[in-house]
Amino acid sequence: MTTRLPEMGGELALFLSAGVLGAGLVAVFAANSDWVPFDTFDAGDASLLLAVFVLTSLVCIHPVVVVSVIVPLLHSIAPDPSFVAIVLAMGWGLGCAVNPMSGINLVLATRYGANNWALDRNNIAFSATLYPVAVGLIYLYERAIG
Repeated sequence: MTTRLPEMGGELALFLSAGVLGAGLVAVFAANSDWVPFDTFDAGDASLLLAVFVLTSLVCIHPVVVVSVIVPLLHSIAPDPSFVAIVLAMGWGLGCAVNPMSGINLVLATRYGANNWALDRNNIAFSATLYPVAVGLIYLYERAIG
C-alpha cells in the first residue's frame, strides 16, 4: 500500500483538475445568470451527449472531464437526477471503452502487456454497437417517466 498509492498521482491530478474545471464553469454560469445553454434535457439531448462522450474519448479526453463540463451546464435547469445519472453512466462506459488513456485500458496494458491503443480501436465496434442500444434505453426511460 505504501508503494502503490504514490503511483496514483496521475489519477489524482485528473480528478482534481476536472473538479476545478467544473467549479470554474459553475462560477462562469453564475456570473452570467441570464444565459443557459439548455432549456430542457430530454432524450434527444442525452443522445447527443452520449455521442460527445464517445467522440471526445476517441481523442483521449477522459469522460470525467466531460462530466465536469456537463453537470454545471445542466445545473441551471434542474433535470431529473436519475435520468442525468443514467446518461452519464452510459456515456462513461461507452467512452472509457474507446479511450486509450482510460484507467481500464492502461491497467490492461501495464499488467498484461496489451497495447492500449489497439484495445481502444478494437472497442470502437463495441461502442458503436451499444450506442444505439443506449439511445433506445434513454428514449424508453424518458417515455416511462414522462
